[in-house]
Amino acid sequence: MMGRFPDSISNCVHLRYLNISSTTIATVPEFLCKLYHLQVLNLSGCRLGKLPSRMNNLVNLRNLTAANQIISAITDIGRLKCLQRLPTFKVTREKTQSIVQLGYLLELQGSLQIRNLENVEAPIEAKEAMLCKKR
Repeated sequence: MMGRFPDSISNCVHLRYLNISSTTIATVPEFLCKLYHLQVLNLSGCRLGKLPSRMNNLVNLRNLTAANQIISAITDIGRLKCLQRLPTFKVTREKTQSIVQLGYLLELQGSLQIRNLENVEAPIEAKEAMLCKKR
């Protein structure tokens, strides 16, 4: 079972698919945030505490599979404009994790559970999430 990322992955700048599910990897290195062509990232079943702070640099990411608390911690998730699936979104009062972030995710489809709606401060924020345009 793999316990850490091989350093050689940092050289795979055109990598599009990365599956490290069910490994004992506990931390994701910062260099992962430079794999701009990455489209699919499967982290399910990993023992991750958190993701790197610049995960929102993966602008071509279409499918991210990980525990809900890991995905919910991504700030400015709206920068992941290609993201097609987001199982849960936790609204906070911070701009980088407000419901407005959902408005930038135009490719979202399927079901989405939105939590902590009490943190939506104004009706205009909810309107900017453009939930009626999601498939």
